[in-house]
Amino acid sequence: MNLYNPKTQMCLLAICMLFLTACTDTAVSTAPELRVGISPHYPPLVYRDNGKLAGIDVDAAQLLAKKLNRKLVFVEKPFTDLIPALQTGNIDIIMSGLSITPARSQQVLFTNPYLDAGQVIMLRVNDASRLGHKDAIFLPRAKIAVVTGSTGATFARKHLSFANITQCNSATQAVDKLQKGNVDFLIHDAPTSWALASDKTKQDIISLNLRLTEEHLAWAIAKNQTALFNSVNAQLKIMKQSGEMNAIIHKWLPVTIEIPQKPQQTEGPQER
Repeated sequence: MNLYNPKTQMCLLAICMLFLTACTDTAVSTAPELRVGISPHYPPLVYRDNGKLAGIDVDAAQLLAKKLNRKLVFVEKPFTDLIPALQTGNIDIIMSGLSITPARSQQVLFTNPYLDAGQVIMLRVNDASRLGHKDAIFLPRAKIAVVTGSTGATFARKHLSFANITQCNSATQAVDKLQKGNVDFLIHDAPTSWALASDKTKQDIISLNLRLTEEHLAWAIAKNQTALFNSVNAQLKIMKQSGEMNAIIHKWLPVTIEIPQKPQQTEGPQER
């Protein structure tokens, strides 16, 4: 074969290109999926908008998977089932508004935080003059909605023993009960309050200017997956430094609410 023949060189180049393409396709197809565990009932972090997944954690998961060169697969589960699913290897990472707590830190590896949040009190606008003060939730027989497994539920169990507590499966269900008058208050994460502030269908709800807990939201990875943990933390750092993470957060949290740093009544637990 005459290697200096132009036609021969073109053939060799074409063969090389085909080989490289085949290698690339094989690498992509054999790359492990990134199975992201979510509970899509928590706007603006992760929820369904007209049937489509949306929110901060959804956009962040898409960007993270791209940076890790892995195919993204969302795995939907009830919120209380996410950590067990992570521990049994059914998912690779939890990206669903999970707050860092000492108890959870014994079960999972938490990345660096990506959002500060805390539990706040929400009520109907029409009840603001009657119930819009910081001590109202501590009144006997106060009707309060919380989400099962959340910080709000833990706070209510520890500090509101005289209240009438309604357990809900999701923030959506809890908000619905508040709007319908089944309960007087909803205790849930500040991001839920921020989302309501920009939702035109929820303008009958306001939140008190009081934070019951200090919380930091992060993503969770199984204890035995240190390599993935290090990779995710490194990419999160890049996403923060580049401004990409901040852009995602501001896309879904266009409003800013001033909340005191310390609770006035008592400090509650640190978990969603």
